[in-house]
Amino acid sequence: RKAMRLDPHYPPDYLFLHGLTRFAMERYSEAATALEKAVKRAPDHGPSLIFLAATYGHLDREKAAGPVIRKLLTLAKSAPLNWDMNWKLGISVLDAGNWPFRQPADLDRLRAGLRKAGMPEFRDEWKLNRANRLTGAEIRSISFGHTHKGRHPVSGIEFVISRTSDGKFTARGLWSDTGASRVVGDRICNAWTKYGESCAVIYRNPDGSRERGNAYILVQRSGAFPFALAD
Repeated sequence: RKAMRLDPHYPPDYLFLHGLTRFAMERYSEAATALEKAVKRAPDHGPSLIFLAATYGHLDREKAAGPVIRKLLTLAKSAPLNWDMNWKLGISVLDAGNWPFRQPADLDRLRAGLRKAGMPEFRDEWKLNRANRLTGAEIRSISFGHTHKGRHPVSGIEFVISRTSDGKFTARGLWSDTGASRVVGDRICNAWTKYGESCAVIYRNPDGSRERGNAYILVQRSGAFPFALAD
C-alpha cells in the first residue's frame, strides 16, 4: 500500500499481489476489490484472472466468475503453441497445482474457490456440457456395487472396474490394480495400490447408450474415457 501511495503509476502486479495476500488471509471482499482493479488495468493478466475467479467462488458469486473463467480459456487458446506448459494460464482446477505454494492449505483454498466458481476439474471437460456432469450422489449410485466397462478412446484397449458396495475395487485391462474408492464432493477418488490416489469426474453421455458401451464419460488427468455399466 505504501508503494502504491508513493507511485501513482504503479504496475498492475502491485494490485495482483495485494489481492493475493487478501485471498490468502481469506479476506475475500478485499481480495475481489484489488483483483478487479488489476484485471481492469491488465485484462490479459492470467494470475489475476485465476485468483479473481477463485475469490468469486468463495464469495458465492458464480455468475460473476463465469466470464472470468471463459476469458482464461480464450487466453489459453490464443497463446503460443506451448501454452500447455504455461502455468499462468490454468483453465482447470488440476492446473492450480502448478502454483508453487509451500503450504497445502493454500493450494486447497485456491482449488476450493475454483470449484465453487465453476472451473472444470480437468481440461477435457471443456468439450462436455456441464449440465450432464454427475453429482457425488449420482456417482456413488452407479459406481459402488457395480462394474464399469469401457475402452481407451484412441487405442481401444478395454478396461473393467468392479467395485463393492463399500468402494473396494478391482481393475482389469487398461488399468490392472486394486484399491478403494471414495466420493469427495462431486468427484470419485481412487486410492490405487500401485498408482497412488487420483480423482475423476463422470458425465452422462446424451448421445451414448449402454449397448454401445458409452453411456457415461469418465474424465481424469489422462483424458476422457467412455464407459457403461456392465451389470
